[in-house]
Amino acid sequence: MSSNCSEVSLVPFDRNFLERSFLWLNDPEIRFLTDTPAVTREAQEAWFAGLPARDDYAVWGVLAEDEPVGVCGIKHIDDGEGEYFGYIGEKAYWGRGVGRRMMALTEGKARERGLRRLCLTVLHANERALGLYGKCGYHNVRSDEKYTYMSKSVMIPYCSLKEITALHADEIHEAVDRVVDSGWYLQGMENKRFEQEYADYIGTKYCVGVANGLDALIWIIRAYLEMGVMQKGDEVIVPANTYIASILAITENGLTPVLVEPDIETLEIDDRLIEDAITPRTKAVMIVHLYGRCAYTDKIGDICRNHGLKLIEDNAQAHGCRFKSGKRTGSLGDAAGHSFYPGKNLGAFGDGGAVTTDDEELAKVVRTLANYGSSKKYVFDYCGRNSRLDEIQAAILSAKLKHLDEDNELRRQVARYYLEHIDNPAITLPQVPDWNANVFHIFPVLCERRDDLQQYLKDNGVQTLIHYPIPPHKQKCYADWNGWSFPVSERIHREELSLPFSPALTADEIRTVVDLLNRWK
Repeated sequence: MSSNCSEVSLVPFDRNFLERSFLWLNDPEIRFLTDTPAVTREAQEAWFAGLPARDDYAVWGVLAEDEPVGVCGIKHIDDGEGEYFGYIGEKAYWGRGVGRRMMALTEGKARERGLRRLCLTVLHANERALGLYGKCGYHNVRSDEKYTYMSKSVMIPYCSLKEITALHADEIHEAVDRVVDSGWYLQGMENKRFEQEYADYIGTKYCVGVANGLDALIWIIRAYLEMGVMQKGDEVIVPANTYIASILAITENGLTPVLVEPDIETLEIDDRLIEDAITPRTKAVMIVHLYGRCAYTDKIGDICRNHGLKLIEDNAQAHGCRFKSGKRTGSLGDAAGHSFYPGKNLGAFGDGGAVTTDDEELAKVVRTLANYGSSKKYVFDYCGRNSRLDEIQAAILSAKLKHLDEDNELRRQVARYYLEHIDNPAITLPQVPDWNANVFHIFPVLCERRDDLQQYLKDNGVQTLIHYPIPPHKQKCYADWNGWSFPVSERIHREELSLPFSPALTADEIRTVVDLLNRWK
């Protein structure tokens, strides 16, 4: 969890600060003092400079990226509102009972300019004034004899890939330069290195790099078809609330997905329902470690063994996650598909994926299928496809893999803060019985008024996402399923909201999200 505040400078309020301030606001409740001839510029300046420090008087300046965007004062404070006065640009403003609105407009204009964080430099600070700013989401940074410095994040991205990359930028640049200088860009040493490193990390004998996570799942099933383990028309049990890629991999191979509801407490496949879904055509169970949480249970392992079923893991969202035994996801079943989409916990700079397994034959067939079906140059064993992980992506992934565990721990710190400080009965938080069994690719909350909550956060500069708004059985591409009913899945898709989450979130950003959630009604 980062605490970098370099985007803003905390400097004292002074005359130069006032003169350089700029911002354009428009609100019928806030009028220009300069539109009233009886009020002179000197009188306006006296409002700031002539008043002594009082219990109900404060002056504050808003800074962003070293540029002031507002200089304001408030007096006769009464429950956070009072007589409000400010210079914004070349104009002065006055209004009664509009302090919060002025602050909101200031923040809105900052967001329009793409600014991430604002700071207040408060002169003549007092408890009532600071209370107002606290109610508006500003947090104390430091104080001295004259000023109190406060800050607030006013634009919080869901996940800033630029800031995540900056955590390990030097090593990433070095890796890219190494590949560029090598002159070898496909199926070279970088792939071999990463495949070995990732297999060792996951805890499997083999790793095969492929073009993306969807291909990884497609090739696992296709390999089982080529090996005679499965046949067209066979069934694969899969969670009903998964991302559609899990299901696409099944139907792409001519197999039949059998959707099973998740447990509303875990949002993972409900292992109590799997056995009832098994038929004579069932050949595999595909578990999806959705949102970064381990979906494997001892019961699922027992079911697969007792019924002779393959256990396939969709590990696209759970790099580094562990089961209670200590084994990592991606090594718990017969084979696993991994995605290295840029936003994943282990993300490339484009698409990328991998298959991990202990099955030597499966690994060989997957590698062949992903290389046009060729095991030897110009010799084609299968009708395959070009689905290879390029050297630059492999090199980047190797550089980032070294830091995956520490990055996941930063994610857990963010999750702990959310879980310990979000307190709103309208918002259901995820349960975390085992911290090692969750790497928090996504921090999902449930809310019956999800769309209202998302709009409220957006209005306050907080970006959220929905994973996912439409369940697979309601998608147009599976129109034949649209009449099916999966109430638990449908509730999740109706109520789920993903809060801002990454190892690069600042403490101020996290506090701002929590404060906004706790104030929402």
